[in-house]
Formats: sequence, C-alpha cells, structure tokens
Amino acid sequence: MRLLLAIFLPFISFFTIGRPFAGLICLFLQVTLIGWIPAAIWAVFALSQYKTDKKIEPALSRNSRDRSLS
Repeated sequence: MRLLLAIFLPFISFFTIGRPFAGLICLFLQVTLIGWIPAAIWAVFALSQYKTDKKIEPALSRNSRDRSLS
C-alpha cells in the first residue's frame, strides 16, 4: 500500500514513515509536473530504505544485547 502511495502521492509516503520535513520538500517538488517523477522515485527509494532499516534494527539490538552479557 505504501508503494502505491509513494508512486501516486509521494509526499504522503514520507509522512507515513516519520519524515515530515522530507515530506514537505517532496510536496514542493511534486507541485510541478516535471518534479512529480523525481519525487516519486525519491519516495520509493526512501520507502525501500525504511523497510531495510526496520529489518536490520532487531539484529542490531540483539547484537548489542549479546555484547553487554559477555
């Protein structure tokens, strides 16, 4: 669902991943018709980064917990 938002309404996808300042910049870029495509590409890239960060986060916390036990 977020992927469709990133393509059709790029600025909203930034708000859903907790990056409101980037969302405002993206909205400004999206206002121009020429800027819509770069805004959509940027939103899809940011969404991909967000998903990767969420997958890595548990592994990092588990690793730091294991180090503190040693």
